[in-house]
Amino acid sequence: MKWESTSAVIRPDLQAVAQEFLEESFLSRFVGRLVAPLYSQGEASGEWPIIRRGSARKRTDDSYTAAAGFKRITTDVGQGSFKTEHHGIEHPMAYRDIKKFRSLFDAEAAAIRRCLIQVMLNHEYLAAALYAASGATNHNVATAWTTVATAAPLTDIKTGLNALQDVCGAGPEDVSLIIPRVDFDELLRVTEIAAKTLYTYPGIQPGYLKPQQIANMLGVKRVIVCSTSVDTAEEGVTESLSQLWTGGVMYLAVLPDDEADMESLAAARTVVWDQYAFPQTESYQNLDHDVWVPRVRADYDVLLTAATDLAIYKITNT
Repeated sequence: MKWESTSAVIRPDLQAVAQEFLEESFLSRFVGRLVAPLYSQGEASGEWPIIRRGSARKRTDDSYTAAAGFKRITTDVGQGSFKTEHHGIEHPMAYRDIKKFRSLFDAEAAAIRRCLIQVMLNHEYLAAALYAASGATNHNVATAWTTVATAAPLTDIKTGLNALQDVCGAGPEDVSLIIPRVDFDELLRVTEIAAKTLYTYPGIQPGYLKPQQIANMLGVKRVIVCSTSVDTAEEGVTESLSQLWTGGVMYLAVLPDDEADMESLAAARTVVWDQYAFPQTESYQNLDHDVWVPRVRADYDVLLTAATDLAIYKITNT
């Protein structure tokens, strides 16, 4: 086989494979991009405005007088910082391995998907750790959702939505529910949800409701079900699976769409250095080992972008 290049080159064709794979899987498997929306920056490090409480709910007298003119305001923001870091995974492929596929492109596509899983898994790991360390106040539910007959998840969530609206002005349509899979399953078993389903989705068994149907029921922007697990055992040892997102802990979070204005309220962001796509696909030849190397890389930082308890309401003990 004759290799075409010994230098790493950006691969738009593999980028299309990666994008298709993300669209098919990341909403159900990797939620990092949802809980920390993307924002592209022209620099790898710099300052970031952290929205404070005073920016959201303070009232300023706007009465006009000819002598004094119009009142003026300044935005009350704190100063945070970001520093993107390089992330990436490569998958070297020997000629013998490539021959197992119909074409080089098919072999590369398979390798890119494997690399992409690792890059997105690590991004979600960082996002989950960020929320866990956010310092948000615990708000225990009145009755654990495992007590299906008397639990009141609709009330628990409504309480959180009202609290967020009071503190930052964000309506339910701006808020997403970040919920571990085990808690989502419990939510669907609660009698209160079953009763609501009779009128909201007649004919559908509560256990088969989709996240977006629950989002419509709650009136929120999105229900993000976190179901990513990792094997924490060493290679060659019996696997030890655990969920990235702790069961019994969920978050109501103000989350804008990707690339929303940097001063718009957001619980968290993924700040991406725009020198690279998120993620970017490349390939090159390694002559020393006579292998073809597809690669997925990204350059980003995951950070909280609002004061504690301003854009996140933490629900616990479910």
